[in-house]
Amino acid sequence: MQFPDGKCSHAEDQTAEFNEWIESQRKRPNISNLLSIAALFRRCGANCQQIDEILRYVNSTIFRPPLTANQIMSIVEMARDADTAAPGARPDERRIFKRVDDGAYVMALPGILAELSVDHLRREGGSLIGELAVRCWLPGARGVDGVISIADLTGR
Repeated sequence: MQFPDGKCSHAEDQTAEFNEWIESQRKRPNISNLLSIAALFRRCGANCQQIDEILRYVNSTIFRPPLTANQIMSIVEMARDADTAAPGARPDERRIFKRVDDGAYVMALPGILAELSVDHLRREGGSLIGELAVRCWLPGARGVDGVISIADLTGR
C-alpha cells in the first residue's frame, strides 16, 4: 500500500513510537482505533472501497487474532454514515434503526459514532425484559472495544 506521495512524512522520527503502538495493538483488536482511521480517511475523501481495503490491510497486519470481515464492514458502514448528515445538522440527528434478529434491535447514531442495542427482548409476566447495550467509538470514550455499558432492562 502506498500513500499518495509514495512516502509517509516524519516516519523516521516516529518509528520506535509506532512500533511500540503496533505491539500494544497486536494483543487486543481495538474497534475504536479502526473506526478513527476510517473516519479520518473518509474526511479526506476516501470512498468506502478504499476504506475497506485500508482497514483490511491494517487488520490483517496488526491484529492477532484479526477482527472478522463483518466487524470490518460494520466499521466501514459507520464511517460512511457518519458523513451523510446535512450541513448544520446536529451530529446526533440522524438515526438508523434496524431489526437484527428475533428479539434484537439496534439504533445507530452515526454522527456521534454510537449505538444503542437491545437483545433478548421478550415479554414475561406483563413486563418487557431485555439487555440494553450502549456503544461509542469516539476517541476518548471510556469503554472496552466501544462498549460503554450493558444492563438488564425491565419495563411495564
